[in-house]
Amino acid sequence: MVDQLTIQTIGVGIAVVSVVIGVVNSILMSRREDRRRELSLRNQEITLETRQAQLFMALYEHYNSIDYKKQAGSMYFHWEWSDIDEFMERYGPDGDADNYAVFSSVTSFYDGIGVLVKSGLVDVNLVSDIMSGSVTRLWERFGPAIYGIRERYRWPQYREYLELLYNEVKPIVERQHPELKT
Repeated sequence: MVDQLTIQTIGVGIAVVSVVIGVVNSILMSRREDRRRELSLRNQEITLETRQAQLFMALYEHYNSIDYKKQAGSMYFHWEWSDIDEFMERYGPDGDADNYAVFSSVTSFYDGIGVLVKSGLVDVNLVSDIMSGSVTRLWERFGPAIYGIRERYRWPQYREYLELLYNEVKPIVERQHPELKT
């Protein structure tokens, strides 16, 4: 016959085993939940990276369009001026409307990319890998004109994100191509 002590011992044993099973189950469920959270965060990261790539490719599509190439090529290779007054007369806001539209279109494109870089929506390294030559050439050639527009029209933030983009891209270019360091 089973005595009272044995029954109590069996009861305590069952209680202990139940607690152990509960603790193990809780630990396993916690680990499973942590893993789900990690996977969810990784999926969010992948989604963000994909969206950034899609956004960049949309910018790149514009960058490679024939219209853009005509506008930028005209500016980069054919526009000449001796001082800020001559620039303003030929290409500035009060000058030839078509030239200013080209200047404004090209510079605002990079100004927009600068906003996206500043906001972390586009990686500056992607921009540098594809567009560093255009960014640096644009700012180095037209930066003085942009400063002139800022001063003349009391517009201190005019193309500030284009300047920011240049300041972000230039060190990358100098690291990748030390022979270009000025």
